[in-house]
Parts: sequence; C-alpha cells; structure tokens
Amino acid sequence: MQRRAAFTIVELLVVISIIVLLIALLLPALNLARTNAQRAICLSNMRQQHEAQTGYATDNNGRFAPRNENSPDYQRQQGAQLNTVHAMRDDYIGNTDVMVCPLVAKVSSQPLREYQRHDWLSGSGAYGGWDTNAAYVYTAYMWMAGFNGGPGGTVTYLNGEPPAPTAMTDTASDTTFITHRLNYYNANSLHEVSHGGRGLFQTATPYDDWQTTDQPITFADGHSVVRSEDDIEPRMVINGNYPASPGFPGTYLW
Repeated sequence: MQRRAAFTIVELLVVISIIVLLIALLLPALNLARTNAQRAICLSNMRQQHEAQTGYATDNNGRFAPRNENSPDYQRQQGAQLNTVHAMRDDYIGNTDVMVCPLVAKVSSQPLREYQRHDWLSGSGAYGGWDTNAAYVYTAYMWMAGFNGGPGGTVTYLNGEPPAPTAMTDTASDTTFITHRLNYYNANSLHEVSHGGRGLFQTATPYDDWQTTDQPITFADGHSVVRSEDDIEPRMVINGNYPASPGFPGTYLW
C-alpha cells in the first residue's frame, strides 16, 4: 500500500504563520485605500455642493441662498423661515447623501450620529439633517457662501483669508467656499468635525490638541485641495477669539 502524502503539523503552522504575516502587512494598505476612497467621496460631495450653490446663484441674480446662522456648518438655525435648506432642497440638492462626509459620519465618539440625515435631537430645539424638519440643520460641511455671522454676529478673518462671498461677484479663485468644522471657543472646548477628528464637544481638550489629520477645502472657482494637519491655521473668528477674548462660536481653522 502507498502512503498518502499529507501536511505535517509543522508545515501547517508555517503556512498559517505566513498567512497571518501577509494579512498584518496588507491591513494598513487596505485601511489607507479605504480612507482615500472615502476622502475622494467627500471631495466629490463638495464639488456637487459647489455646483448646487453656484446653480442657485445663477438662477437668483448672482445671490447665494439666504443665511441666518451664526456658524457656517448650519444650513438652518432656530427654524428660521429664510434658510438654505428651504431654498435649495430638491431643486439644487436632490440627493442629500452629498451632505454626509463618510469619514466624519463614522466617528465613534458621536453616539447620536448627528452627521447623518435624520433627527438626532427631538423637541422644539431639534437637530437633524437635510431630510428632516428639525429647527436646526447641521452638517459636517461649512458653507461659506452667503455667510455673515447671523444676526448680531461679528466676523473677522485672519492670516489673509478672503471674506466669505455674499454673491458671485464677490468670489475670487482663492475664496474659501466649503470646508469642514474645526473650531475652538475657549481654553478647553473644541469642535473637531474634520477628517480624523473626534467630533463635537471635545471638552477639557486644549484647542491646539486636535487629532484632525487633514482638512478638505473647495474654493469659489471649483478647485479643491486637502490641507494636512501642519497647514491648518486660524482663519475666521466669530464673536470672540481664544485666547485673547474667549467667546462663542469662537475661532475656526482650516
């Protein structure tokens, strides 16, 4: 009788060890590829948002959609009748998926999932996404077009940042149009709503201790860049600037 060939236990262990090693080597590359794909989706979202805003302006004598918010990542605040969502939903933003950044939406420290499209706080002060009737519509994306700081808001721009445009005639190639929120308003409170960030309400966290890895920006002429952590700096102040004079909403970085 012929003896049937078979793997020995030692050979099996060697094969398993090789497979485990290959997986360990490939996982970082796979994770990087997934992150890059999600970053590409985010930039595509921003291009579509840019087209929607400029399309609205083209149809409305060059003026951007009405704003009544004290922070540019709100598209509706306090249920104001004049708001971006009412003006642009369906006709200009038909697919509200473009209002959700896939990198920000998976932030595990935000159990209420406020970056999705549904309600995440109910009642008269409800917060939600573009598919809701919430009084406050908040997204990860800051829309600078038409932003003026809201009623009584004082906006100051830093480091040569051009002011937010109120109409198409105010735009230049380097005018920031859309980005994410990275914002501090006192020594230990940080809104870190950008790629790699930890989300809202990072209390007891010094403002210069963010974990954001990169910040995407789309400019008024439609081109986009992704700034690395080292290139992010304060660019806009609303009603106060920490550490000189803390106030809310405070200082925004991109």
